[in-house]
Amino acid sequence: MSIVNPASGDSVAWADLHTFQDRVAVVTGAGSGIGKAAAVRLSEAGAQVVLADLDVESAEELAKSLPKGRAVAVRSDVATEDGADAYVDAALSTFGRIDHFYSNAGILGAAGPLLDASLDNWERTMGVNVLGTFHGLKKTAAQMLKQGDGGSIVVTASIAALRSGAGTAVYSASKAATVNLVRTAAREWGPHGIRVNAVCPSPTYTNFAELPEEYVKVATARIPLGRLAQPDDIARAAVWLLSDGSGFVNGAVLPVDGGHEA
Repeated sequence: MSIVNPASGDSVAWADLHTFQDRVAVVTGAGSGIGKAAAVRLSEAGAQVVLADLDVESAEELAKSLPKGRAVAVRSDVATEDGADAYVDAALSTFGRIDHFYSNAGILGAAGPLLDASLDNWERTMGVNVLGTFHGLKKTAAQMLKQGDGGSIVVTASIAALRSGAGTAVYSASKAATVNLVRTAAREWGPHGIRVNAVCPSPTYTNFAELPEEYVKVATARIPLGRLAQPDDIARAAVWLLSDGSGFVNGAVLPVDGGHEA
């Protein structure tokens, strides 16, 4: 049975397309960087937010800064099935449902030539970036299907997923895998009113990885807008994809890169 998208039609007010009032959103990697910025934006738009992070202390600090009773922090190692169960269980026990899922947690892993890549680095990077996405997609979509009224999911991929990644081959491969998961999920769950999309950031100022001055200079020169991204640049795009404002966007892989890949 297909679910009619509530944002369809031209009679929906603009404000209603961009509100998350009475919606429940789960964000992984919410304790810092892009995840934190997205959680704040979702909260500002009225959402009740589940803040999942391995660093639960950071998530708890953020929860304290958001409206009382409308955010909950949970420790989650997203690379494990138990980690995904933790944030799904927290959402259901605290707020009763899941309407939106932002699978944002990820790691860069060790950089270097492909010939020097270790199996440990491969397994850890794939575990967080690919298994983490896999577990999150399955668990949250299963709950949305059970609820029967649709939902939306966004995954943080990377511009590294869109091209070769000399020096970051393992990371690039992991993000390419997440893009394929997004596209497959969008096809399978679209008929049930669940949209699945990805954002692909260019280098962004977060605690994700140190950005040496020389790297910043070279990377900035490749971006037509003349600067690296801030976490909120990526968060705003992700929140739009989660919202009803993007109600006919499904299976999209959106570069948020200042024109880097243009």
